[in-house]
Amino acid sequence: MHDILPKLLIVDDEPNNLYAMRKILESLSITVIEVESGQEALSAVLRNDFFLILLDVQMPDMNGFETAELIHSSKKDANTPIIFLTAYSQSDDAIVKGYDVGAVDYIQKPIIPEILLSKIDVFQRLWQQKIQLLESKRVYEKLNATLYEKNLALKESNQSLKNFSHVVSHDLKQPLSTVIGYCQRTLTKEIGQLSDRGREMLEQSISSAKRMATMMDSILAYAALDSDIEAGAFTQVNLQSVFDNVVVDLNEIFVETGATITARDLPVVRGNENQLYQVFQNVISNALKYRRSNIKTNIMVRGTIVDEAMASIEFVDNGVGFEPYQADDIFQPFFRLGNVGDVEGSGIGMGTTMKIVKHHGGSITATGMPDEGATFTIQLPRL
Repeated sequence: MHDILPKLLIVDDEPNNLYAMRKILESLSITVIEVESGQEALSAVLRNDFFLILLDVQMPDMNGFETAELIHSSKKDANTPIIFLTAYSQSDDAIVKGYDVGAVDYIQKPIIPEILLSKIDVFQRLWQQKIQLLESKRVYEKLNATLYEKNLALKESNQSLKNFSHVVSHDLKQPLSTVIGYCQRTLTKEIGQLSDRGREMLEQSISSAKRMATMMDSILAYAALDSDIEAGAFTQVNLQSVFDNVVVDLNEIFVETGATITARDLPVVRGNENQLYQVFQNVISNALKYRRSNIKTNIMVRGTIVDEAMASIEFVDNGVGFEPYQADDIFQPFFRLGNVGDVEGSGIGMGTTMKIVKHHGGSITATGMPDEGATFTIQLPRL
């Protein structure tokens, strides 16, 4: 904050007047500078910043009007408030002239202390507000510059990660494709020469290599996710329509698993339809993957209007659930529940979902218990 006392300038060619005003102002927490001419006043404003100038109108050589006009001709002091001091009642023309050269008020001599102190208090408060505003602006600009630099560094880091992921994936996939090719060729061409155990090992090798290739594709897709998300345009999206499309596309899995899914009260929100489709697909696919084998899988998707600005969507399943301490880990890239080893997938689905929801200005949380299912709650802006 501003620790220097605010400065007030008094300009009067009569020493007695200067002394009288000095006594009136001595109780204030301000720095008072006194000069006896317009020329001295001009020198003082060059060296100092004043929150207020008390300027005598009647002075030899350079009167108050001329002094005020010269003070306000400077860009630095163009807005410094000036109160004229006068021993005479001013004519209307003189008053207008005073305001024309930048006066904000008049005080008539002999000065009444209460009136002078009241007016000074007003301008001192305005000065303090100005200082606070400038300080806030400085802090804001500093924070904004820091944020810009960090955002730029983050973008560069993301681009480096994307480039690295692309190179690594490409360089690893090439020999991996060769391995898969040779294994498949051996399996088909040399099948008569292979024992059952040998054939089984080749099939496992091919399956593992293909999973690795899928994982590389997932890494590459996740690295490119930020730029892909930012490129999507926002419109009003009917989530019931999004839900219907996802269910149609996952129909084969629903038939295969015997799972059921219902939805109700799904709202219209503002977002990117393709990205919200991906969110719904990821969460519903997650519920289908982490189902319990001993009961029929049921998934409920329900919407709620939180307020004028936000809507909430809950995805409730009766699957394997998870330990409460894993609630945040679920949204980390490549996280897999440790108690379900045979579930296929790359582990980036919920991480992708989190990124998309945050990009939409929303939030996502998870609650659950082992063998009691899970609930994913997403909040999205409506407008």
